[in-house]
This record gives sequence, C-alpha cells and structure tokens, in this order.
Amino acid sequence: PVFDARARSEQQAALTRTDVAQPALGAVSLAMLRVLQRFGVRPDCTAGHSYGELVALRAADRLDDDGLRRLSELRGRVMAEGTGDRGTMVAVQAPLADLDRMLADEGIDAVLANRNSPLQGALSGTRDAIDRAVQACAARGWRTTPLQVAAAFHSTLMVDAGQRFREGLDDIAFSGGSRPVYANCTAEPYAEDTDAVRDTLARQLVSPVNFVT
Repeated sequence: PVFDARARSEQQAALTRTDVAQPALGAVSLAMLRVLQRFGVRPDCTAGHSYGELVALRAADRLDDDGLRRLSELRGRVMAEGTGDRGTMVAVQAPLADLDRMLADEGIDAVLANRNSPLQGALSGTRDAIDRAVQACAARGWRTTPLQVAAAFHSTLMVDAGQRFREGLDDIAFSGGSRPVYANCTAEPYAEDTDAVRDTLARQLVSPVNFVT
C-alpha cells in the first residue's frame, strides 16, 4: 500500500511494464484457477486472449505450474526487449470489416491485431501508422482508445521476439492435456504434437488474436 499519488503512479508504471505484467498476470491467473478447481469447476475447453493463452494451456493441463511461470517470464522479457520505434496499439470501436477496409483505403501500414468482438478491435503498427489510423478513425466518427503497451504486439514488429520465444520454448515440457485449447492465431484447437504447440505459441506473437471468426 502507498499513501500518495506519486508513489501510486510509480507502482502502476512499474507493474504495467510488459516484462513485469505478464508474470504478474500469470500469478493471479494461477491463483484464480486454484479457486475454480477447489469448487470443482472443470472446463470442457479453454481459450485465452493474447498472454492468456498460456493460462488456457495450463488450465487444460498442457503445461504445468513451473512451465507457466517460466513462459510468463520469457514471453514478457522478449516482448519488452528492443530499441527504436517498436510501435504501439489503439483500440477502436467500429465494425471489423470497416476497420480492415479503412486500413486498405487509407494505405495505412498497420494491422487489425485484436479481433475482440464484431464491433471492436485493436490496431497495431508503428507510431506514425497508428497516428494516421487514429486520424482516419476520427474522420469516420469512430471512438479510439490508446493502449498502454510497450510495442506493436501481434504484428510483424514482433518477429524478433517471436523467434527468441520459439527458441526458449524448446526447454518447456508440454503434454497431451485433458481438453481442447483454442489458439488465437487459428481459432482452432491446438494440435497434440508438442513441436506444433511450440510453433503455434511462437506464431501467436506476430499473428492477430482471432476472438471473432
């Protein structure tokens, strides 16, 4: 606990750093999973949004506690690393088809990285590209909300991070699990093959989150 606004702001800034936030999310999610298990709640299938896909794999017994902790640290670290313009993201309240059309019509080099609902998504790209996208959205009357992120997640700006993440995945054990886990980048269940699981997880860093198919 803190007792002044400055200290609270500093704590918030520290916690929202990608390399800190992802392990923190993993710890809280694992605790919540324990609560559900205590009350006998067992899912028929699991899915998670972006980082949450790691927790979904744990909830389906494809990954153990130690694997979740190690992957949370690794994923947060490789996504936070890098120099120069690593990009940013903005949430937009608009039909997804219209968002895709807007990017094409305006020639904006950004991607619809999070397909969250039929009427809401998030764009990802360089800061210049996202600035242009925000202006184009404003001209169409669409509400935008900047996201406090360290980089343009789920875009090609994450290629290096995805490669480093894939290398680290070789040291993590995966099992066949007990129920299907739906992958963000395919909207299909993960394969049983462990190398295919690793490839899909690494690909997720550079692929859109398809929560709407």
